Amino acid sequence: MEKYAPIWRQEKESLIRNGFLSRKIKIQNKNGLHVRPSGTLVGIAKKYDCSIYVHKEGMEHYNFKLNGMPFMNVSSVLSLVGLCASMGDEITFIAYGKQAQEALDEIEQLLTKQIF
Repeated sequence: MEKYAPIWRQEKESLIRNGFLSRKIKIQNKNGLHVRPSGTLVGIAKKYDCSIYVHKEGMEHYNFKLNGMPFMNVSSVLSLVGLCASMGDEITFIAYGKQAQEALDEIEQLLTKQIF
């Protein structure tokens, strides 16, 4: 993990320096953020020209803190499933890059569906 610390610090500094978009989304699916939607989220992150990070209250594993809130990269299905996000939970996404707005819009459409 230590070898990644400089990269994560650089990502955090870039977010602060270049600005980012933020979106709070409430999980609507009765099964929460399980494997299928987590896989779709990772696909969205790869599809758009931007970097996407997620925060959930009480999360134990993260890449960096921004304004005191821990965030992790949306790049691993297992990490997203590990958030244990249930129906009604509110999670925060931040994104920066050319297509950040489009990515956050698609994520919101996915997570506000009642059926995955």
